[in-house]
Amino acid sequence: MFRFRLIIISLLSINVAKGQLRNYIFREPYLFNLDSTELELHQIRTGTERFGAEFNTYLRNHEYSESHNPGYSLLGEQIKLGFENNLSGQDKLSLGVISNFPFGGNYSDIKTWPVIRYNRIGRNYIFNVGSIQSHVNHNLIEPLYNYEAALTRPVEYGLQYFFDNGKFRWESWLDWRQFSRTEISQQEIISYGNSGSVKWFEAINSGVIISSPISILVLHKGGENLKIGKPIVNQLNGNLGLRILIDQKLQIEAHALQSYDASPKLVQAFKDGLGIFSSIQWYEKNHTLSISHYYSQDYFAPLGSVLYSNYNPELPYNISRTRNLIHFRYLYGKALVKGKAYLETRLEPIYHISNNKWAWSASFFLKVKLGNGFLLDPSTYFYR
Repeated sequence: MFRFRLIIISLLSINVAKGQLRNYIFREPYLFNLDSTELELHQIRTGTERFGAEFNTYLRNHEYSESHNPGYSLLGEQIKLGFENNLSGQDKLSLGVISNFPFGGNYSDIKTWPVIRYNRIGRNYIFNVGSIQSHVNHNLIEPLYNYEAALTRPVEYGLQYFFDNGKFRWESWLDWRQFSRTEISQQEIISYGNSGSVKWFEAINSGVIISSPISILVLHKGGENLKIGKPIVNQLNGNLGLRILIDQKLQIEAHALQSYDASPKLVQAFKDGLGIFSSIQWYEKNHTLSISHYYSQDYFAPLGSVLYSNYNPELPYNISRTRNLIHFRYLYGKALVKGKAYLETRLEPIYHISNNKWAWSASFFLKVKLGNGFLLDPSTYFYR
């Protein structure tokens, strides 16, 4: 009964909005805003080859000052190199590499990910095999999926399917995160996700679009046949919401969230949990302003942002059973050189209602492109 009331309250809330800000640094143009009418649709040119490079500098600092979430910093540089060949009007092969170097680190801290992807592009769909389109481009809200994976784990490997007919958009993907190695008792880790949106209403003249986003995310860790047995883990997260977009400037959205641990033996603090995420966002040229409210009880998402979780596996004995906070965000983004260099800064004060304390986060991003930039995200392409 409590779950039912929570969902109803969330869908009727008037202070509601999108979990992720419009992110020019990591989000590809097609997924810039799933309900936007500004979709960039291009027909792939047969037989063309392109090469590009991209350099991303990031400085991100979180001062959360909580017992289960003290905060952390991410500072470094990413280098991306990409090559693509359009095999036909509907088929593309992409090759590349992403390398990440954290500031203050040494050679052993440099991480490199190969990128190999085959794309099949149809009239209303895209099918990806290999290095799938990752992190923020899944369009999951941050209580489900932390967009900082674009910095810490920028590549996912597996299968991915996009569908879009103008009224209904859907993405399903399988990410093989780690394979099993019995000799060292390494678990296999697989995540499976679904994210979509149903458009209920669109008024072209007034610029009003109403839709319902829905997402389901599953994380599985296998423990069979290991020399030293490890617990099998099956963790599920989902959300259902209502989104309103007005004239491409005002975005309003509500989400009811559910977490559930279906593991044979509970390996974390909570079996299941609930949450409400709500905010409102205003976009004006280079500026974005967002004010959001988040409330949760016993909620945990293994791939989500720790800010929204009641439990942190790295500090398992420090638990916050209830979270109640207001999150203010200001984003300034500007093209320094059109199509080549882009700057983005963020300031995010956070007020914890339950204990009357403030926390904050600040970020700086700089993206520079050479040639055609990093070419390995095909979601801007739909063959029509």
